[in-house]
Amino acid sequence: MQYGLFWVSLKVILKNQKNEVLGLEAQLNGSMPGFYDLPGGRVDNHEVRESFPKLIDRELKEEIGNIEYKLNPKPVFAQTWDVKDGKLVAYVYYEAEYLSGDIIISNEHLSSKWIPLSPETIEQHFTSFHKNALQECIK
Repeated sequence: MQYGLFWVSLKVILKNQKNEVLGLEAQLNGSMPGFYDLPGGRVDNHEVRESFPKLIDRELKEEIGNIEYKLNPKPVFAQTWDVKDGKLVAYVYYEAEYLSGDIIISNEHLSSKWIPLSPETIEQHFTSFHKNALQECIK
């Protein structure tokens, strides 16, 4: 028997008091041109023994600056997704409440936008694999 191997990606559905989710506009030359990403990223080899909340904190600081937020410590959704070259990513989604601070995006994304959380806006702004997780948040 051979066990499956996955990359792990931690994503955060960061919501404000208006029930909007933070979307990060994807690079035009990336895997989601014309769509929005969620804050977060893959777990690196040297990080595999760190807690997911600690890794999420690092990713959020890298991608959107030093904001204040309250993380729900339990994942709200998980799924696997095929990426190029036959690799699989196991996505684990968490919800967090945005509390304060300026959103300062890294060069990994083009812009940021608070997007109302509704079936229509999810369909318009996000790719298939993020749509699944976001739709769970509005049920």
